Amino acid sequence: MFYYIIASSLFLISIIIINILATSLKPLLFSRYPIPFLIILIVITLTFAYIYQRKGVGAGRNITRKLHPDESRKKYLLTFDDGPSIEWTPRIIEILSENNLKAIFFVVGKEAEEHPDIIRKMDEMGMEIGVHSYSHKPLPFLFTGGIRQEIENTADAIREITGKSPRYFRPPWGLYNKEVLDIAGGNGMKTILWSRSSIDWKESDPGKIRNNVIEKMLAEEILLFHDGCKKGASRGPTVKALPVIIEELGALGFSPAGLEYIQ
Repeated sequence: MFYYIIASSLFLISIIIINILATSLKPLLFSRYPIPFLIILIVITLTFAYIYQRKGVGAGRNITRKLHPDESRKKYLLTFDDGPSIEWTPRIIEILSENNLKAIFFVVGKEAEEHPDIIRKMDEMGMEIGVHSYSHKPLPFLFTGGIRQEIENTADAIREITGKSPRYFRPPWGLYNKEVLDIAGGNGMKTILWSRSSIDWKESDPGKIRNNVIEKMLAEEILLFHDGCKKGASRGPTVKALPVIIEELGALGFSPAGLEYIQ
C-alpha cells in the first residue's frame, strides 16, 4: 500500500513541476501540446515508481546498497525485513542453515519483543540482527523524538535479548532523510539498503520471486526478501522460492558474501 502512496506522491509532484513549466512556457508548449505533456508526466512517474519498487530510495552518503567488489565480482548477500515471524522466520533460518549461509535480518522491535526465542535462534545460528524500526512507520514523516524512539527502542530490544548491539540499520520502505541517518549513525549503526528486490512483499508466485532475483542478476548484489508479514498474509512463496534461488545462484557462479564485503 505504501508503495502506491509513494507513486501517487511522485505523480502529484510531477504535476506541480509540469504546471510550473506550463506557466513559464505558456502558450508555447503546454497549451498547444497537452497530450504529449501528459504522456511525459506518466512516463516520469512510472519510472520513479519502478525504481523505488526495485531499488529503494536514494544512493545517499553513508549508505550501502552494493557489496564491496572483489576479484570474482560474483558475490551476493541475503537480507530479510519485517520479522521475526513465528511461522516463517524459523523456516527461513533452517533453509539458510542447510545451505551454510548467513544473512542479515532487519527486525521490527515489537515483533522481536514478542518472539525473543526466534531472535536468540538467529543469534545462535550466526545470523546478523539489524534494526528495521520498532513499529514499521515511515521514519522521515516523524518528529525527531519519534525517529529516535523507533530506532533506539529496537536496538535496545535486540541488545536485551542477545547481549549484542546491532551494527546495521535499514529504514522501512527504504525511506530516510538526514535526521534518520544521523540518529542511526549516532547509535553506531551503518545504514544498509539493497541493490535488488525479490518483490516478495507482493508476489504470490514463487516463480516470479525467483525471476525477480535471478534474471539480470548483477555482481555484488544485496538481495532483499521479507520474513515478516501482516497477520493473515503469507511468506510461503518466499520460503518456496528461496532454496531454488540459492541453488541457481550457485550454478551461475555466485557465492555468498561475508559482512566484510559491506562497503
